[in-house]
Amino acid sequence: MTRKILAGTFILCVVAMFVGTETAHAEYLGRFCWRLDPLRDQVMVDVVQNGLYFFLLYGIWTGENFSMAVSGSAALDWVGSGNDFYLAGADLVDTPGPNRILFLHAKITSGLNGTWRLKRDDGTTASGTFTSVPLWQCVG
Repeated sequence: MTRKILAGTFILCVVAMFVGTETAHAEYLGRFCWRLDPLRDQVMVDVVQNGLYFFLLYGIWTGENFSMAVSGSAALDWVGSGNDFYLAGADLVDTPGPNRILFLHAKITSGLNGTWRLKRDDGTTASGTFTSVPLWQCVG
């Protein structure tokens, strides 16, 4: 009798766990574009909200002599000094010379603007202003 009660309780708990859970889903928020001043490169990304504070990013990074697919993530930072935005891209096709692998970290502090830092796979770095650009002005 005790075995049947334990088995029934276990099954009830498992069923309640699945019925009570809310299914997670991602929500598409739109396409956004930023200019990396002073480089004048542009990053156009589609943003998908994945949970309450996390976002998935994918898009195109366009520079003077290159364009590359990029992907990354962003996270809301309610306590710190701005929201974090991370992208990585590898230009393996259309740039003359060695392949480029780029890592971008932007800190969005006011509206959709902020600052950015770039690191290339060869160790070179750059930084500047992360400026929101209307989509109709964005190359990509």
